[in-house]
Amino acid sequence: MKQIAWILIILLTVTTVLFAVDALTIQPDGTIMVRVHGRERSLDSALPPVGSIQAYALSAAPEGWLICNGDLIDKSINTDHAMLVDLLRAEAGSNTNHPYYHPDPDKAYLPDLLGRFARGLDTTAAQDRDPGATLPASNIDDRRLGRDGATEVGAVLGSVQEDAFQGHWHAQSPLAMYISGSGGEVAGSYGGYRRNVSTNVRDPISDGTGITPRTSTETRPANVAVNYLIKY
Repeated sequence: MKQIAWILIILLTVTTVLFAVDALTIQPDGTIMVRVHGRERSLDSALPPVGSIQAYALSAAPEGWLICNGDLIDKSINTDHAMLVDLLRAEAGSNTNHPYYHPDPDKAYLPDLLGRFARGLDTTAAQDRDPGATLPASNIDDRRLGRDGATEVGAVLGSVQEDAFQGHWHAQSPLAMYISGSGGEVAGSYGGYRRNVSTNVRDPISDGTGITPRTSTETRPANVAVNYLIKY
């Protein structure tokens, strides 16, 4: 009981500092109310809700948070994770291929953001901003990955899209295919002669306005590494 009292005192003190609280009250049912700049709300509504994700600059997750690394969490082992497990399982529903789903009702998988950027899920009918979410799994260039890399997850939270490059063509001037010569070549419409020419796409070079393009095994913007955390 003494430990609970100390925890409550510390919590109220920290809340006062963080939220510039004007007043703190405890309702008869135990609900802690805070008044911030004249507006009263419950303490729970002033704190990040369970399931919130945020970037973090350090290696180890602080108390109350877990790293979004796809790990399996079990509320029968750690009761502090119970609410997060229940929320993740409710989100997954009966979809056995959902990234959060596990057949054991006490378990759920965390979102896996290791080496990935977060994207805003688009579930609108038009799919204007996330068209890959509705492509069939046979389209290997834009598949949605679920647990263990399975496909056909669909537009669900936690689904993964692999890196890709938008489909395109490289335009080439017809003049490049016509060269002067002799010896059985077929006359072309540009007054020269045409041969069978093998055209290769060469390494990218600067267009004179920037640096030589960097190449890698993936398509990515400039970025910085952080840990993504999820609240439990």
